[in-house]
Amino acid sequence: MISLTARSSSSSGPSLRADRGFDCPACSAEKSGSVRPRFSDVTSDYHALLLTVKKRLSRGLQFQTSYTLSKTVDDSSNWTGSSDWDNGSSGSRFFSVKDRALAAFDVRQALSINGTYQLPGSNLAGVAGHVLGGWQLSSVLSLRGGNPFSPVPDAGNPGNFTNMEHYPDRVSPNKYDTRNSDQYFDPTAFVLPPGYAAGESAALGGAFVGNTGRHVIEGPGQATLDVVLQKGFKVTERVNLNFRTEFFNFFNRVNFGTPNTDIFTSNAIQSDGSRGVYNPQAGQVTSTRGNPRQLQFGLRVEF
Repeated sequence: MISLTARSSSSSGPSLRADRGFDCPACSAEKSGSVRPRFSDVTSDYHALLLTVKKRLSRGLQFQTSYTLSKTVDDSSNWTGSSDWDNGSSGSRFFSVKDRALAAFDVRQALSINGTYQLPGSNLAGVAGHVLGGWQLSSVLSLRGGNPFSPVPDAGNPGNFTNMEHYPDRVSPNKYDTRNSDQYFDPTAFVLPPGYAAGESAALGGAFVGNTGRHVIEGPGQATLDVVLQKGFKVTERVNLNFRTEFFNFFNRVNFGTPNTDIFTSNAIQSDGSRGVYNPQAGQVTSTRGNPRQLQFGLRVEF
């Protein structure tokens, strides 16, 4: 028997806390540093569609499949607690304007399939039954999308955004090469806004705020298959042995970590009039998530 279940899920987080630092000239004159107020104007929303397919055990096979299509948006993904009194900020571009976008922990799609299959041979008699009978194969397949992140100009502070995250301008759609660890995304989709180049800020009376939103790049996803092969042996009427072979990350797939987000290495104006020097390591993946393939054996005595 196979059953299908579909449901939706939604939740909201009103009046969440965020810290936004800003310079206070009077405070600096009094040598008291910057003001770091806490606000309760941050909100978050989560919406999801959840599908589940189940098959009860019949003819030696049972499985369950779960799929989630979701979206989480918020104004800030920072949290308080142990870091409540640090110098962090929510990254808002303007003191009173929210940067609403995908949450840092948003995962758009997730699929999980687990199942068990009793291999043929249990009806065999004699030596063949002892060798081939009683084997069972189990597996768990997990697929999930990546978390979004923001590109960072990282080419010098233009001078008037001392307590605010910097954003580049986006001039073309994102381009991905998802299995290329040397350049996961194309950094040329982003440019420095006017005022970021050396000498421009003074001439323009400040620097322009980049038009790129928060978390506009989707990070690498994850795919993992774990497999278990086991067999039961009957020793006596009261004693049984269970032998297990477990494969974690069966295909030894490399799951990338977050790529390098620093887009530029310099804010100098180039001979062609463009601003900045692109970082040759932008989009480069230098870390992984999860473990390589692991194999372990187990023997259990039941009495």
